[in-house]
Formats: sequence, structure tokens, C-alpha cells
Amino acid sequence: MTKVKKIVSLLFILTLLGVAGFVGINVYQKRLETFGILKATLIPKSTITVINEKLYKNSDGTLIVKLLPNQYKINFSYPGYSVVEKQIEIKSQQTLDLGKIYLFPVFWPKEELIQNDSIDQFYVDESMNHLIFFKKVAKNYEWNIYNRSTKESQKFYQTSSLPAQAGLPQEIIFSSDSKKIITMTKDNDWKVVFLPKSLIDTDINLNNEFSIGLKQVNLQTKQSPKIKQIVFAPHGLSDDILVRTDQGLYRFNYLERTMTQIIDSPLSPFFLSENYLYFIKDNGLFTSLNLDSLKEQQLSLFSFKDGDKNLDSIIIKKAPQKNTFLIIKDNGKAYLLNEKTEIPPTLGEMIVNGDFSLTGNHLLLYTKEKKIIIYDLNQEIKTEKNLYSDSLPQWFLDDDCLLFSNDSQLKIYNLETQETWPVINDLKNSDFIYDSSLNYIFYLSATGIIKISL
Repeated sequence: MTKVKKIVSLLFILTLLGVAGFVGINVYQKRLETFGILKATLIPKSTITVINEKLYKNSDGTLIVKLLPNQYKINFSYPGYSVVEKQIEIKSQQTLDLGKIYLFPVFWPKEELIQNDSIDQFYVDESMNHLIFFKKVAKNYEWNIYNRSTKESQKFYQTSSLPAQAGLPQEIIFSSDSKKIITMTKDNDWKVVFLPKSLIDTDINLNNEFSIGLKQVNLQTKQSPKIKQIVFAPHGLSDDILVRTDQGLYRFNYLERTMTQIIDSPLSPFFLSENYLYFIKDNGLFTSLNLDSLKEQQLSLFSFKDGDKNLDSIIIKKAPQKNTFLIIKDNGKAYLLNEKTEIPPTLGEMIVNGDFSLTGNHLLLYTKEKKIIIYDLNQEIKTEKNLYSDSLPQWFLDDDCLLFSNDSQLKIYNLETQETWPVINDLKNSDFIYDSSLNYIFYLSATGIIKISL
């Protein structure tokens, strides 16, 4: 009997343990099901994360934390860097991804690329490896090119500085191979200038060559048309350019003097994207042109032309990787347009410039009062910000941050938190360039050209 009792007791205990284990596993499983996940990528990688006063460590810059559904206060910090604070809400079985969290240095690392206090202006090519800068020497401007790989500078051109500022370019257009530039130092005075180590050491007067090209194909009128816009043609010979005049659009090879008229009527300044041109025709309709087939496509029924006004002051911008366009007219009205929009909505008035964010999901509009308007393209929400900038701000890092200049200061503005961080305070002529691929900032100071980075 005792033996039977022992067996029964043992079976009872095992049953209890089984039930308890089942209940425990079930409770644990339900508890797991209530968790949410917080994710973030931290820059710098050693950023310290504190969530509701509890420290969470990471070593590789990737934060992944399981949290019960609730509201949390998060603090991101690192010695010598700015502090970022966020209020978040974690929901059951959902992942909240904060994306990249950037902390900005209190003192930004600087590298002086070119030391010279006479530099008045500079440009950078598409690869960000060549800088062209202009320094005043006596009564001339010396044009120099700096190679960031070799860290060597070389003079390659010279213009007169009389009258004041006359020798500084109004435009610089780099060829894709960075071996030549097209420049205009005064109205309708276009030249091709070859950079060092090229085969040609003299410039080419494009106005003269273009006039000769027109005569050879019997397109010359009594007076040579004014050249209003030039770009290097894509996917073609490196000496092929697209030329817009008050009479139309031409493809021209300035060495062989071959000429093709593409459009035989006035058009607005065009936007070149890969092998397509986007522009407004003389009838005011937004149009695209395939440069291979020369086939035109009308993209809107809305006319952007007011009466007899010309189209020269229209600005066209295209969103990255999207067929969404910003069009700003000379009366300050800004329109948003895509290929399915027949009547584009008006986004604002008194707009002088604008640009899409790096993702193409937001739009920045810059007003005559030097204020900004942010438009969320996905949610169709427009927000005005009292951010005063000397020139069009540039998107920085992501859709939340802007780089803007004010007097001699360059600053970062966070659109979400409305916080501002100083970057530098020795900016000259509001002259800076941002490289979004490597997060470098090139700027002109009183002592020369400087590169800073995160």
C-alpha cells in the first residue's frame, strides 16, 4: 500500500509540475507576444542610449531592444557630441524603427585643403575629387584646379578682374570626365576651358563656334541667337553639348562643328535626367523629350505660361528616382506635378527656389523673405518654418535635417525636434557644398577652402 501511495504521490507531483510548466510556458509565451521592438542605427557607433533612465549598451551602432507596450523617453548621448532626446510609444508585437540617429560633434573635424586668403569662389566636380577655385592676383583672377587625390594645385586659366567681379564665372559646368569645363563670366560669353594635362591649352569661344555651326546647316538668322543654357550631352561624345537659345534647342559638337536642331521654338530652362529633358514649351505645356528617339511627350494639360511672358525665369526640379516635379514660375507660384497630374496643385507663393529631399519624399521651398516651407509628399502636409537662411538650405543626412547659412555661420536644423546645432562660424560668402555620398562639407573661409566631416 505504501508503495502504491508513493507512486500516486509521484504521479501527482509530476502532474503538478507539468501543469505548472505548461502554465509558465503559456504565460511566458503571452508575455513575449506583448513585447514590441525598438530599433535604431547610432552614429557614432558608441552612442550611449538611456531609456526611461535605464542604460542599454551596444558596440556596433545597432540598437535592438524588446520593450513592453508603453511610452518611453529616450536619451542618446556621447562625450563631445550633441544630445538627442525622443518620446516614443511601443506597441505590442510591432517594431518601431527610428532609422539613423546622428549625434553631431561639438567641434567638427577640419581639414584645410587649400590655404589662401585671396580665394573668392570655388566649385566642385560631380566626383567631389576636383575643386576649381579663383583667387585675385593684381588685376586678374587666377583659375586653379585642386586634385584631392594628389593634393596638388595648378593654375590653368586667367581672367581680368576689371571691372570688379567681372572675371568670376556666373556658371561652371564640368564634363563627365572632369577634363574640361564650360563657363560664362559675363552675359552670353560662353567658353570651353580645358583643364591641366589635357591636349588643348587654349579656350574655345562657344559663341563663335555655335554661330559657324548654324551657318553650316543653314540655320543662321540675321543675328546670332543668344545662348541661354548649355549642358554636356549625356551618353554621347564628350564634346557634344545641348544648347538652348531664344529660338530653340540644338545638339552641337564644338570641335567638329556638327549641328542638329532638336526643337525649333522657344522653351523654358530644361532639366536633364539621364537621357530625358524636361521643359515647358512655348505653348506653356510641360513636356519631356527622349534624346535618343527625339520623341516628345506632353505631361500636363495645364499651361504654365502667362500671356506673352517668356519662360526664361521658370525653375524645374525633379525628385530623385521619381517622376515628380517642382515647377516655380517667375511670379513666385510653386506647383507640384507628376506624370498623372493634369492640373497641378499650388504649393505656395513668393517662392524663389526649392529642392526635393534625398529620398524624394519631402520638398523644401525657399521664399523671398528667406523663410522655408516643408511639404510632405506622402501625407500631403505643408509646414512653414521660421528658419532664416542666406541662400537655399540643403538637405543633410536624411529627411529630418537641413544645412543652412546665416551671416558667417553654417548650422544644422532638425525639422522634427526644431533644434539647431552650429557647425562653423567662419563661413565666407555663404559658399559651401555638401557631398551626400560621404557626408563631407566643403566650405570657403577667410583663410581658404576647408573640408569637414562627421
